[in-house]
Amino acid sequence: MVVGAVAFAVLLPFALNRTPPASTASTPGTPEPAEDGTPEPEPTAEPEPVAVLAVGDGWTVATGDGAATWPQLVVEGLAADGTPAELTVAAGAGAGYMQPGADGNTFEELVAAQPADRVFDVVVFFGSQNDTGGAAAVRTAATAAFTRAQEAWPDAGLVVVGPPWRGDDPPASVIEARAGVQSAATAAGATFLDPLEEGWFAEDEGLVAGADGGYPTATGHRLLADRILPAVRAALEARTAE
Repeated sequence: MVVGAVAFAVLLPFALNRTPPASTASTPGTPEPAEDGTPEPEPTAEPEPVAVLAVGDGWTVATGDGAATWPQLVVEGLAADGTPAELTVAAGAGAGYMQPGADGNTFEELVAAQPADRVFDVVVFFGSQNDTGGAAAVRTAATAAFTRAQEAWPDAGLVVVGPPWRGDDPPASVIEARAGVQSAATAAGATFLDPLEEGWFAEDEGLVAGADGGYPTATGHRLLADRILPAVRAALEARTAE
């Protein structure tokens, strides 16, 4: 540093008395002028992608006709808004807060299985109509899953979607599961979306395909994405505002 300062002090008088040569080179960092002399605008830096984790049951990963799933459509919607996003899906057919899925994991275990160095900006839980243990038991299991997520990613927004049902007459077990999930979500400070109360799938007009309860079609997944995307946007905006 001293040598550099001395060199600068010695050369400065010569630099001030020297007539600079004509040059068309631009100053580093200055945009190149256009043909009419107007500087070109500097390129806009691409925003860093946000990380989205979707935790759920078969409705999160399967389709009735091979279409894109709602998590994929939500990420596409964010990108269309100018917010690129990276998606991780941790879900399985038959899974729930209490009920292990086909891979043997509950929602809490699906969260715990994420790499320790992975950081998410928003976590979306979806479901679950697979839980049949009653409202109190579902609340306990849902609370454990939300706590696990909030401990792992304390700055992440949390969006919770209650269990959906095909038709307008959900069984008592699904209504009780919804009550348990809603109670736990409220206590966790999460945004709660209620497909049963809002009748998302009350009238099945090509929204779900399959004789065994089925999975959403392309139209069904689009409906889910249209309902969930605004909540994800709001969760991300709330993080930015903090």
